[in-house]
Amino acid sequence: FNLYKPGENRGETVYDSDFDLYSPTSQDAYNSACTKVRDHSCDKQGCRQPYLVWPSEDALRCFLTEFQSWFMARNPGFNTYNCTRETFFRELRLYRNSSDTDLGITYKQEMIGFIDEELKYVSIHTYSTMHKDASTQRKKEVRSVWDQFTRQINADSPSGMNNAFATSSSFVWIESEEGTVSGFYEGLAIVFPVAYVVLIVATQNVILASYAIVSIGLIVSCVLGMIQAYLGWYLGIAEAIAGIIVIGFSVDYVIHLGHMYVEAGREEGLETREERFTYAAENMVSTVVAGGITTFFGAPPL
Repeated sequence: FNLYKPGENRGETVYDSDFDLYSPTSQDAYNSACTKVRDHSCDKQGCRQPYLVWPSEDALRCFLTEFQSWFMARNPGFNTYNCTRETFFRELRLYRNSSDTDLGITYKQEMIGFIDEELKYVSIHTYSTMHKDASTQRKKEVRSVWDQFTRQINADSPSGMNNAFATSSSFVWIESEEGTVSGFYEGLAIVFPVAYVVLIVATQNVILASYAIVSIGLIVSCVLGMIQAYLGWYLGIAEAIAGIIVIGFSVDYVIHLGHMYVEAGREEGLETREERFTYAAENMVSTVVAGGITTFFGAPPL
């Protein structure tokens, strides 16, 4: 697998060779999992309800109970527990493609996985209460609850039905978010040394550049620290991107003031710190403030 060619060589799906839905204990295990997932609690802040699954009728889709009723209506005197294996799977294929059921064909074909005419997997579809806009840390906490739940289901299920796992596009997105946050930290390690060199070149004053880079670090720390302390936000994609933008704005504004401070001494012949600061403030603060105002009023429309 090549990270930069994700559409190529994606590997092969490995199915559980012991999986068998035909046995009564396997069917009971599936139905039991459907019941348990609806009632399973979630006490994490990333859940918008005190449960893992939304408490609505369409938030949980399990096909087996409907199939069992459908089977008995078509086969008087028989049910999915006392029929032959051949009959069970024949009827399951027919049910999967039938349009006269409450579950739509699309859902059934996704949940009942026939591969080359052999049943390889079944699934349960749910609408999770996990807040999609929550931070990466909050989502990871919810994912851990799902993982704990599936471990419990596997422990209570017979062989062939004990390899369940929870998956979601949001879980995949967590990995992307962690990559973005990791990239943010790597960016900090690169940006600050580079910014320091740029400040030294622009101001030609190591002391002033040192003060400037410390100021930039404090600005970034204050912004990110406040959103965590007062809003309870952890670093996610939005926060990581905002952190990079804050660094850019900080360098931009600080370097303007620092450069004008140096020019006050070289071009205007001002010697004292007070005179140079006054000169820099009179000639550059209005520009910096105007830039801050346009940034502030440009953000809400976005």
